[in-house]
Amino acid sequence: MQAAIDRVIRSFSFKHPVSLEPMIDSPSIKASDEATEFATRLLENYRGQLARRSPKPD
Repeated sequence: MQAAIDRVIRSFSFKHPVSLEPMIDSPSIKASDEATEFATRLLENYRGQLARRSPKPD
């Protein structure tokens, strides 16, 4: 399960393509970035919960 969460986090942490002309910070890009950060935090919290629940090896 940890590997699946890591894959999802990596898929959300993409970089916007770099263009030669300056990119205007449009509201849709900002909203997308905020949604990505929120989803990443949720997945990291879930990963932490899974780690706490999983039995510790002896």
